[in-house]
Amino acid sequence: MLTRIIAGLALAPLLLFLIIGGLPLYIAELVLISIALTEFYKAFNAKEIKPLFSLGYIFVIYIVAKNILDIPLDYTYLVFFLLFIIGITSLLRCKSNILDIAVTFIGIFYVAMFFDYVVLTIKDFDLGNTYVWLIFIISFATDTFAYFSGYLFGRHKLIPKVSPKKTIEGSIGGILGSTCCCI
Repeated sequence: MLTRIIAGLALAPLLLFLIIGGLPLYIAELVLISIALTEFYKAFNAKEIKPLFSLGYIFVIYIVAKNILDIPLDYTYLVFFLLFIIGITSLLRCKSNILDIAVTFIGIFYVAMFFDYVVLTIKDFDLGNTYVWLIFIISFATDTFAYFSGYLFGRHKLIPKVSPKKTIEGSIGGILGSTCCCI
C-alpha cells in the first residue's frame, strides 16, 4: 500500500504538465517516452533480442519535434519511412535479425505512438484535457476500489499463478467503483 502511495505522489507532478500544456507537456512527453521505450527494449534485451535502441530514440525525438513545431504527421508515410530505415539499418548491421527489427518497430508503435496520441488528444480536441483526465481518474478509481474491495471482501483467487493476491471480488469492486466514478 505504501509503495502505491509513494508511486502516486511521485507521478502527481507529471499530471500538472497535462494542465499546463505547451513546452512542459512536450518535455514530459520526451522523458516519459524515453523511459518507457528504454524499459520496453531492456525487457527484450534480457531475452537475447537486440532491438535497435538508437532508431527508437531518433523516432522519439522526431515525435516531440513534430509536436513542438506543429508539423502534421501522416502515419502511412511514417510506416513506409520506418520500414525503409529499418531495412537499411539491418543491411548495415549484419548482426540484426528479423526479430530484432520487429521488436524495434513494435516499441516505436506500441510505446512512442501511444504517448503521442495522448498528447495529440490534449492538443487537438476541445475536450482533450477532459478525456485524458478521465483516463487517469478511471485508472485510479479502478485500482483503488479493486484494492480495498479485494482487501475487505476477497475470498476467491482470480488467477493465482499470475497474481496470487488478486481476487474476483476485487476485480468486481474495481469495475463497479470506476463505473460509479465515471457517472
